[in-house]
Amino acid sequence: GGPSGTVVFKDRGVVIATVAVTMGRARISIASLSRGTHVITATYQGDSSFLASLTKTALTQKIT
Repeated sequence: GGPSGTVVFKDRGVVIATVAVTMGRARISIASLSRGTHVITATYQGDSSFLASLTKTALTQKIT
């Protein structure tokens, strides 16, 4: 089977969402981000079969 558990999404170190992994994926859609540049990272918390991991490169999103 694929990974299960949760992924924590952060914007510059501040938690913006914690979501369950479904079918090996975790997705977010945040409509409430303010204008400006956001640096988003994702941390997989791991489960009994898969190790925890952190994004190697942050997603940088500029909202105008």
